[in-house]
Amino acid sequence: MNTGAIVAILVLIFMFSSLGPKVPPSTKAPGKYPTQQKQIVIPSGTADGIASFAQEYGDWVTDEDAAQIGNSIVKYSQTYAVDPRLVAGVIARESRFNKNAVSSSGAQGLGQLLPATGAGMGVADSFDIDQNVMGTVKYIRLMLDRWDGHNDQVQLALASYKEGYGAIKGNGGNYSEGTARYIKDIMALYGKL
Repeated sequence: MNTGAIVAILVLIFMFSSLGPKVPPSTKAPGKYPTQQKQIVIPSGTADGIASFAQEYGDWVTDEDAAQIGNSIVKYSQTYAVDPRLVAGVIARESRFNKNAVSSSGAQGLGQLLPATGAGMGVADSFDIDQNVMGTVKYIRLMLDRWDGHNDQVQLALASYKEGYGAIKGNGGNYSEGTARYIKDIMALYGKL
């Protein structure tokens, strides 16, 4: 079996595993994320603010890349109804806005998507800013939807982004101290935007 077939099988397994039962709704928390079909309002100037933040946080980010990062985050945040500041916080924590970042586990690009995850989100080139941001926002939306109805939806979605949904769900919504720090870091970055 060739590598392409193995990747295709892994993507199919990932996609079918996401069809499991929905988490039963509980008390809705303030600031709960809307379902994907809802629209969110993104203030004008948000793309410029994210672009400036990207250059401050990752001082190697060029003007052109910063503008593309900001515009892509706003565009896909609107498409998938995710707060663009949360997306920027995830990307800052994952790669420090380095579009060419590669982790020891093989995660790639701005949002540090594993190749199979990126492929499952429709990303053909993880090092392309627009494609990686699209995949990152789409994956965040998927994790938010999987934890819909939970009071700590955002924290569980971020934990799932880092450790994988199956790992967090299988552990009863609990996660490691390292993941707790990861979430805290992202929320601190979110607060700066």
